[in-house]
Parts: sequence; structure tokens; C-alpha cells
Amino acid sequence: MDDRDRGGLVRAFETLPGLPGNPARPVPDTANRSLTLAETEMLRNLNVEFHGNGLPGAPYSRLVRGGAVPHMKNACSPRPGT
Repeated sequence: MDDRDRGGLVRAFETLPGLPGNPARPVPDTANRSLTLAETEMLRNLNVEFHGNGLPGAPYSRLVRGGAVPHMKNACSPRPGT
């Protein structure tokens, strides 16, 4: 697959069952992006502090998994090369 053609795999899959042209809707690029090194390091440091202070898991899940990570992935656009 060509990394420059992000829709190539979906288009190839759509042709297999003989579906009419382009039934799958593209997902915005940010929906499935990886965290940057800076974002990962921030979360790593947060994990160390959170778990090092013996805080319970429910607030962590709500604040980090349900808030910070989705916000970074969906509302923040990393600069190219980061």
C-alpha cells in the first residue's frame, strides 16, 4: 500500500463485494492518529505522578482516557515531523 494514498485500502476493499462507488465515508485524519512523543511523555509523567500518589483508578480513567487523550487526538493538530 502507498502511504500517500490513505483511501487506497478502503477503495480496494469496497470493490471486493461489488459495492457501488465509494459507500464508505472517510474518517478525519485526527480520528486515528498516534500520540506524538511530547504527548506520550506528558502522559507517562502524569502516570508516574498519579500512580505514585496512590490515587484511585476511576478518576484516572475519567480524566485521562475519557478526557485528555481524546482531546489531544481530536482537537490538537501536531506539527509535521513531531
